[in-house]
Amino acid sequence: MEKKNKSQISDNQDMAKDEVNNEKKGKSKRTRIIKAPLNDGMNTPVPDSNSVDIPSKSEAAFYKQAENPLGDPHKI
Repeated sequence: MEKKNKSQISDNQDMAKDEVNNEKKGKSKRTRIIKAPLNDGMNTPVPDSNSVDIPSKSEAAFYKQAENPLGDPHKI
């Protein structure tokens, strides 16, 4: 049996570490799941400050009743 000096032992250990590192490099990292933005084109677009809100008939009737809750006949 041959006696190995310290440099040969450290060389063998370095080679073993390199082999382990090469195996680790082969694995792919997990990709992060990116959440879709709140408005990605599939959702209802966010209105601009310049857009005019057009109320529906039921909404207009609701506001009209809210302005005149007791049915005051003198108020138009």
